[in-house]
Order: sequence, then C-alpha cells, then structure tokens
Amino acid sequence: MTGSAAEIFTLIMRERPETTIMGTRSSGGLSDVLEFTLPNGWLLGLSYQEYISAQGEAFEDIGIRPGIFVEFDADGIVVGTDALIETAVHFLGSN
Repeated sequence: MTGSAAEIFTLIMRERPETTIMGTRSSGGLSDVLEFTLPNGWLLGLSYQEYISAQGEAFEDIGIRPGIFVEFDADGIVVGTDALIETAVHFLGSN
C-alpha cells in the first residue's frame, strides 16, 4: 500500500541486486509535487514527473510487482501475526 515517494524508493531499490521486494503490487502512483505560490498567494502543487526504471519501464497506474508476493493480512496483524514479517524472516534464514 505504497504511493508517491515510497514507490519511487521501491523503484530505486529494485535495481540493486541484493534487494528483494516483498508484499503486494504497489499502487502505481509515482510522483513528487512541484509546489509554488501564485501571485495572489495561493499555493499550487503539480505532479509532473515521469519515473521509469533503468530498463525504461514505466509503472504509473500499473504499480511495481514484488519479487515475493505476500498478501496483506489485516486480521493477522490485529491478532499479532504479520505474514510479511514472517516471510521476510524465513527468506533471510534460507539465504
């Protein structure tokens, strides 16, 4: 459940060979905001960037697919378990 800067960070980190992305596909909202003040004092923010991977792939409206898919389980978190953390611990233990 990422967006904006978190997706840009994920896009950057997936280029590193020692990084494994886990979870569900990201939301596909990759942009920062260019802010400036109009002459009347109003603040205007525009999403204007296009982020692409080193291979030229665009992920806007598509999202970034994880290397290891782990479904988000809100009910598990409420009772004290986190499938993503458990998967990460298992993954680290097997490498």
